[in-house]
Amino acid sequence: MVPNSALVAQPVTPTSDDRRSSFDCGSDAFALEVRDAIRRATWFATEPSLRAIRFDRADDTVGYAVMALERWEHPTWKSQPKAVYLYLEWLAVSVHFRAIDHDARPGERFSDVMLRHVVEGVAPLFPHVIGVLCIVRIGNLPAIRLLRRHGFSADEGGPFNDARTGAPSVIYRILLPGRA
Repeated sequence: MVPNSALVAQPVTPTSDDRRSSFDCGSDAFALEVRDAIRRATWFATEPSLRAIRFDRADDTVGYAVMALERWEHPTWKSQPKAVYLYLEWLAVSVHFRAIDHDARPGERFSDVMLRHVVEGVAPLFPHVIGVLCIVRIGNLPAIRLLRRHGFSADEGGPFNDARTGAPSVIYRILLPGRA
């Protein structure tokens, strides 16, 4: 269970997740890319270090968090030293739960509850992790607003072109208390 929530978070693998084939997180180009990756589990084959958590409410899949432990430049992407972060590849919310308040937490959306669980429930499980980091396309305003609501900051290094997608992107990160 996710604390103070009706959500259940459970680790899944491509072979243990019978719900991913019907997951739908939207119809824009980026949502389709994420949806297809989750449905086909391409993330597992191409990036074996990635792990997924599926968030459910009763019999409904609310979304997925796909993440990995990785060494990143610290404190910004232009720095030389590296530190271990929980890298959040995707936080994908089903279209049926997008922009909807969580029943047990009025005023908070399901995406808020999912992200808080990653930051407060998953990342602290790894003693050597100093924070949570993600790469966000500069046009993904809903994701940027979500991250800022939870205390994430954009790297001072500014936008860069993501090596994988070529899209102008920014690194957002939050440090865990007492870890940096």
